[in-house]
Amino acid sequence: MQYMQSYYAIELRLRYYGRLPDSTSIQGASVVGELGNETVDVRRWKEPPHEYLANMLRNERDFCGPASVEAFVRRYGILTGQTVATASRFFESCINFTAFQEKLRRAWQCDHEGLLEIEAQLEILDVISTQIDPDSGCVVLATENLWTFICFFFHRDLTARKAKVCKSPDCPNPFFIQQRKGQLYCSHVCAVRENVRRFRRAEAQARETEVPRNSGKRRPNGVTKTR
Repeated sequence: MQYMQSYYAIELRLRYYGRLPDSTSIQGASVVGELGNETVDVRRWKEPPHEYLANMLRNERDFCGPASVEAFVRRYGILTGQTVATASRFFESCINFTAFQEKLRRAWQCDHEGLLEIEAQLEILDVISTQIDPDSGCVVLATENLWTFICFFFHRDLTARKAKVCKSPDCPNPFFIQQRKGQLYCSHVCAVRENVRRFRRAEAQARETEVPRNSGKRRPNGVTKTR
């Protein structure tokens, strides 16, 4: 008797079709603008959006500033997906943007609550279409939601144990995608800096434990040192 398999392995692909803005401007603590018809070309990205987002610097108020949020939106598209008035008009709140970044950072550091936030977004899986590729037979999902796209690919890198935090405490961009097995630092610069630190610590410890040359010599009985 032949039984059916309980499951079938199916390849899954997720494509991002978010639109880039035609215009943007800063209004207080938000970025507003109009979305154009041009969709994002992911092949032009030099850095994946989840790595870029996690490493964005914050200002003195511990928020992602409007200028940096505007640069992100112009490169990757809107993050929170909030539109007003028409389907093309949008606003990106720096407060909400920073909250999304915080979720990603916590998950990257394997914080339990942060991971639950990412997994919750994957359960929603905000997609606009589902198709079967006739050539490969894989399932192709399409989304316009950048946060869904980020959560999906971050989770992929995390599951593959490639989402790492740089071991250098002074690293300004500590969140990175591991390129080779055993990689501890995000860049050659951080690796060299930490090697120099270890060398200097070892030198300092050696000097502290070094025994003076004459410290072990004893004078014969009855002999005193005279000037």
